[in-house]
Amino acid sequence: MCIFYFFSKLSSYRIYGRKWDRAKNLRSALEIVRLSSDDIETCEDLTHASLTCEGGCTVLVDDIKNEFQTCEKYCRAHGRKCRGAWDEDKNTCSPKETFDCNFEFRSTSDALCECSKKKKTRYNSENGGGGNFVKTMNGADSNSNNVGSGGSNFYNDIMSHTGGDREYANARPECPSRKVSQIGHIQYPPKGRNYDEISMIAVSRQKFKGETIIWIANDKDESYVHASTLESGENICSIKLPNKKSNDIESMSIGPCSTDRTTVCLYVANIGNNLAQSCKGGSCNNGRRWRSIFKFEEPNIKTCSGEVEASIAILPIRYNDIASPSDRADAESFFVDTTGDQNNGNPGDLYIVTKWNDDESLTRLFKYPVEKHQDQKYGKTSRVYSVQPTESPILMKQTWTDADMSADGSLLAIRTGKKVYFFTRNSFESVSEALKKDPCFEYETPKSKNYGQFEAVSFLPNKKAFVEISECKKEDYGNCNPHAYVIEYE
Repeated sequence: MCIFYFFSKLSSYRIYGRKWDRAKNLRSALEIVRLSSDDIETCEDLTHASLTCEGGCTVLVDDIKNEFQTCEKYCRAHGRKCRGAWDEDKNTCSPKETFDCNFEFRSTSDALCECSKKKKTRYNSENGGGGNFVKTMNGADSNSNNVGSGGSNFYNDIMSHTGGDREYANARPECPSRKVSQIGHIQYPPKGRNYDEISMIAVSRQKFKGETIIWIANDKDESYVHASTLESGENICSIKLPNKKSNDIESMSIGPCSTDRTTVCLYVANIGNNLAQSCKGGSCNNGRRWRSIFKFEEPNIKTCSGEVEASIAILPIRYNDIASPSDRADAESFFVDTTGDQNNGNPGDLYIVTKWNDDESLTRLFKYPVEKHQDQKYGKTSRVYSVQPTESPILMKQTWTDADMSADGSLLAIRTGKKVYFFTRNSFESVSEALKKDPCFEYETPKSKNYGQFEAVSFLPNKKAFVEISECKKEDYGNCNPHAYVIEYE
């Protein structure tokens, strides 16, 4: 038996300032058909649903605003096609309003989504793929220096292995099980500068004379970020940052500039806001109202020398989303999504984890979607964007100082001053879902008599290893050459 619902709409209305044109007397319908038990079982894998409607493939999706945004993304995350999208009436299977599958639900927490009965074929080890993908990618050529204005083919190389579909990526994430080795490499600052408070590090895919390139910076002298050779510690060049007076840079990350992955960008997170620590939630006047992210194409190391002025896009951010616990926040942890996923994640999405010293329950994971910054012109300042918060019980238990994502997107590392916590992520998990799980491995940084606290962490591409670096002790300021420690694991 089929039941149809009809309703009329005005010719236009607004949602969050966006105008949506609708035809007058729009007629929309949802057909609910009673199916056999065998048919119902074909959709039993649909998750994040508080209610399953007759037929089994139409469900009331929980928290669609934060987790999926659209029914298209929800169905795609489950390997299916979207057949319909509706705003529900009072948390029932009755549709109140009909939308396109790509409509973004921003003013409601849940929605009705109908997905196709037939599941898309997945690529796995039984039909010739899956198991070798991460291994193949980890063995990819890392000697390309074609970056910056010339672009990088790294992300396109990933796509060539997967037939252009991100769903194959990260099919079998591997968690570290133990430390194999630890090697320290002294880093030497450029003439006239110091590395007293190095609190951020990002590992490049570029090589210089066969050595790995790292980007590092102080959170004390906040006018430059420096490129150095990891193994010999030689400074190659320094990039000048804008807005020195208002800077409190705390983290940096390397990743795609846009969803097409044709270029690699360095993102420097100007997200420190110590005075906001006194905020107790809600509206607050302490600390800076806006923070920002500096984005620029990674320079070609072969042509980078001395002090360089890059063309930098400034991305101002606020924490005033309706779901944010406080409209101002301090933060030190930042990373970029390197691959995207099948659950509303895209390469180039930016993530911030806030830091609360006295009330960790206020900690949130905030997202800056790539579509909001990928077209921003370099050398210009974008409009202020209100980053999107997500709760994670795991993140609400610590004070975090840095984070990173592996090049293949299968591992997340987030650290405190004493430990690095690792989380696996497969291609069907959003970043927020991955960080709601328990960590799969914890690495405790050995205590050092020579250095201060360790705040930074970054994965090495094409290798089961990560790098951490420490701030110097205050008594050694001005005469300190810190070690960057490479920790290999299995």
